[in-house]
Amino acid sequence: MFSVFQWQFFLRSLIVSSYLPGRIRLHSRFLIGNSILCKAVYTRIASYKEIDLVEVNKATGSVLISYNPAVLRKNADLVYMENYFKNRVERSR
Repeated sequence: MFSVFQWQFFLRSLIVSSYLPGRIRLHSRFLIGNSILCKAVYTRIASYKEIDLVEVNKATGSVLISYNPAVLRKNADLVYMENYFKNRVERSR
């Protein structure tokens, strides 16, 4: 499992490729081909009861997170994360 420091470092490596309330897609080059990290990320995110679905793709390095916004927003830590991702979504030019 990640330490707090490792988790924060990993979060900074993420590219937020899409955000809609209830659905976030992330990418990290560190996930590509890394089964151990993929499992750790899946386990950490799926441990929140407010998260409905987590899919981690080892081939593409992507993470898909699905949730009910009204349910998620009852958890202050997850509200912080949602806002963090929402404000860092990659915009097409």
